[in-house]
Parts: sequence; C-alpha cells; structure tokens
Amino acid sequence: MKHHSRVAMATRLRLLCGFAATVITLALVPLAQAQNPPFWNSGSPTKGDGSAAIAPAAWPSTAQWIPYSWGTTYPDATLADKHPIKDQRVQDPSNGGTTPQNYVNVSSGCADQSLPSIYYYYDTTSQIIFFRWRVEQIANNYATGPSPGAYANTSPWNSALWTVLLDFNGNGYRDFAMHLDGSSGAPATPVDILRSIWSNVNSNSIDYIGSSATIHSLFTNPTAFVVNSTNQIQQFNGSAVPSTIQWPNGATETTWDYGTTRSINISTGSCEEYFVDYEIPVSMLNAVAFGGPTLDQWTPFQFLFTTANSLNNPFQKDVVWEGNFVCDASSPGPFGDAVQLATGIIPQPISTSITAGSAVGCNVPVTAQIMDALTVTNCASVSELVQAQFKYWYDINGNGVADDAGGSWINIAQPSVPIGSTVTANWDISNLIQGQYLIALEITDDRGHTTQTWENKTSATLLQEFGTDGLRGVAVLLDYEWALANRWSAHLGGGWRYVGDQGTAIAAQLGADNSYVLPPYAALDLAADLARGNWMIRLFARNVTDRRAYIGGGLGIDSDNIPYGIDANVLQPRTLGISVDVGF
Repeated sequence: MKHHSRVAMATRLRLLCGFAATVITLALVPLAQAQNPPFWNSGSPTKGDGSAAIAPAAWPSTAQWIPYSWGTTYPDATLADKHPIKDQRVQDPSNGGTTPQNYVNVSSGCADQSLPSIYYYYDTTSQIIFFRWRVEQIANNYATGPSPGAYANTSPWNSALWTVLLDFNGNGYRDFAMHLDGSSGAPATPVDILRSIWSNVNSNSIDYIGSSATIHSLFTNPTAFVVNSTNQIQQFNGSAVPSTIQWPNGATETTWDYGTTRSINISTGSCEEYFVDYEIPVSMLNAVAFGGPTLDQWTPFQFLFTTANSLNNPFQKDVVWEGNFVCDASSPGPFGDAVQLATGIIPQPISTSITAGSAVGCNVPVTAQIMDALTVTNCASVSELVQAQFKYWYDINGNGVADDAGGSWINIAQPSVPIGSTVTANWDISNLIQGQYLIALEITDDRGHTTQTWENKTSATLLQEFGTDGLRGVAVLLDYEWALANRWSAHLGGGWRYVGDQGTAIAAQLGADNSYVLPPYAALDLAADLARGNWMIRLFARNVTDRRAYIGGGLGIDSDNIPYGIDANVLQPRTLGISVDVGF
C-alpha cells in the first residue's frame, strides 16, 4: 500500500566524529445581551453576531462514508481486515466511568458490535470533513413533534458534546479538536454551534474557557439556520438546498437535516439507533493565529471520538474504542489508524519525525516519533506493537536524496521497540568518514505491515510517497568485505529485490473504489569498491537486467484541484558508473 504523504522519511545529518558538528536539516467572552439567531438569509447565511457563516455542503452518499478503523490488518482488503471500530452498546468498558445518556452512548448495531460505530468522509471540492456517529437514542430536539414551531435557545440538539480529537504526531494527545456542541444554546447565543479548538499542551482537555491561555477556541459555525420570516429552523433536502415544503412529516419525521448537522432515524424493529452527522470545514482547523499549525489534505493524523458534558474531560461519557478505557483528560487516548484527507486511512505504522541529537564522542542519539493505532494501559502507558530499525545512507552529493551511485541503506545498531510512541537508538559513527548522511526508519507492526520511510523519496522535500506492505516485496542482499595488502580493503555487494503488485494514489484522488494496480517487477543491483584511508574507488551497476517498470503514480492536480494528467514514476534504467571519493 503506498500513500502520498507529508511525513518524516529521512533526516539529513552532517557528521564529524569527535566534534559538535551535527546539523539537522480566545477564550470566549459572554455577550451582555442576546444575539440574533443564525439566519439563512436566502442562501447568504450569517452567524448570530451577523458575520458570515459557512454554508452547508451536500451530504455524502451512503457508499461514500468510510468506517474509521483501529488496527488495520494486512492485506487491508476486506471490512474485517480494516477493523472498523465497533464500540459496545451495552456493558461498555470505555464509558468514562459513568452511565451516559442514551443519546451520547455510541452504539454498534443490534446485535451489539455488528456494525461500525463511526464514519467519516472528506470532500475535496468543498474541503469539508463529514462525521457520522451511531448512537443509541435520538439526540436532536427540534421538529420532533407534530409541528416544528419557532426555534428555542436549546435548539436543535440535546445538551452534550460529540467531539473528534486529532493527534498530529502519534503521542496520544489531541492537537486539534472539533465538536458538535449541544450545550451551547443559551439566551445570549441561541442555536447550538460547531466549534474547533487547538492546543499544543500534552493533554486531552478541550477547556478553552477554564484554560484559555493554553487551549484556544478557533472558529464556530451554526448547527442550523433560522428562516428570517418564520423563526423556524430551515429544513434541507440532503443536497444543501432548503426543502420545498418545510417539515411536512410532523412526528413521523425520520431525517432532520439542519444543513450543517443532521439526525437520521435508522431504527429497525425493536432496535433503536440514530445517526448524528455534522460538517467541519477544513478552514476551521487553522491555529496560525495562536502560533499553531494548519491542517491540509496531506497532513497525517489520528482520530479519537468521544462524548461528554464536560470541556475539561471529553472522555466523560463514552470513548469510541473496543477496549477498557476509563480515564480523564490527563491520560493519552486510544487514537486509531493514521489518516490523510487526500488518501484516506493509512493501514501501516508511519513516522512523523526523525531527529538526531548532538554527538557524544562518536555516538549520536537518534529518535523517531511513530504514529499507529494506540493502546493505553492504566491511563498512562502507550503501546503500538511495532519494531523499528534505524538506517543511514551516505549522501555523497549532499542533495538530501538516497540517489548516490553504489549507495545503500545500512542498519544503525539493532532493531528497537518503541517506548510509548517514540523509538530511539545510539549510532556509533566512529568508522564513518566525515560527510552528510540521511537517516530513515523501517517500521514493522504485528498486523503484517512494514513501512520503509525512504521508499520512493525522489527529492529532498517531505511531500512524497512512502511505505510498503512487507508481504508485497522481497529483497535479498549479499555483502562481502576483505582486507588486501598495503592497508587496502575490498568490498563486493549485490541486491536483488522483488516488488509485487502496488496500488497508486489515483483511486483515492478520484474518490472511486478502483485498484489502479501497477504490475510487479524485479531488479538486480551490483557494487564493488576499493578503499584505503580516506580514498575510495567505487564501481556500480544499477538495474543490471535493464528491467522497465513503473514504481508509482498518481494524478497531476493543478492549483484549482483539477486533474491535468497522470504522473508516473519509472524504475531507473540500467546505469553503470564509477566514482572516486576522498574524505577530508
């Protein structure tokens, strides 16, 4: 499985053994008087304070909703492989230590744990993230009786928070949060709102009121809009257009489309369940005003879904997870699989950063931050069930890319097991010549995936494809070195690699369920060198059999998000070369 991603793949490091020469390349104020409600204004919606609101977008079709997963298993093909989260409806061990109201109790079908609990979808055109929650009981309160009537201060949702937390680095703590705030309606601020929040403090609290210095409310948008002439909440038709006849079904209504939020009665027979849907524009996930990041379509992150009546502890009512979790907001959370909005769920572990510290003598500490589905034990320790192997590449030409003739990725120390969500190793550089080196990581989980963070890295930027499923490729490496007379040494090496069927980014970019599979290929590389002191003479042959193959591809997208063609990456043709290196 390949993904186009802005993630950490290789860190540049300049080494000089024995010297320090490492170079690593608002709180809300209550209003004094009541505001107007958010008005629809015939398609020019406004918030209660009169400023422009973000208009609703058409809801995804049933087939477009993506069940969110925790711990996808290779080959990542079936729904069972993808392991969508099915939060227990009854006897839930992740209920925050409380008995939640039925409308904030996240369910998973009848029978229990038979259907996914949570879904999401990203619309590349409107740049809106859609969320869907399966809950046990109706959560909305407007137009649920014989006639809708005028809006009230508590319209249109019951008092609760349906919160989505986003973790950008994999440490188990939210960076962004966003929620449907059913507790926000009040005489001063009629009609509930959607809100985005950001903080860089290692906590899962979203208390932007009590901790306004460190937890910041970013943007709001209405959960519904009021018709100016009737004071009734506007009903929409699923396509972001007001219904021709407003609320015609009275107490038998089954779909309450308020525009940016929606409730759907999906009950069958004796099984009562509802969907809670809402829309969050990506533009609301921008913390630049507070010195924070901005979410874009290439940013890797993890979701965690929770319900509560508390800003301080969003875990208070229900944490959407299939394990035992009863913790407060000081605990890391059991975030699920990594996601990119542009490509979807990333099934394998990835690295969000790789760094090297200052040399101590001839040892350099290297550290990587791993992102993968998290298990939290005793509200403190985090495990990801992965093994990681650091590797280095001698970057002779200094361009930040592993393209040097005869070069190879070489292990740093022994494989490491992450502590929490970070992995470390000590790199002995005593036998390396002075120069620039690239550091990368090979990460293996217990679900059949191996990620090589350098794969298909063809430029020094971080906007690259990365990763393979380990069972789709095989590599055989031979390496032999021996001493010659007069302090010369010789080295012979060779590598044969087989890469199986590979997907491309095209299916994700088109939003279609198509494979676009690249055929398998095999390639042979050979290398030899003679070395004495600071001198090295290298001979190399890449792709000896001159195999022609495609190794990656995707749609070329212009600045208006319009495809203009297909970008294909080809295997380097047979290349022969010689180089002479002199260390200074």
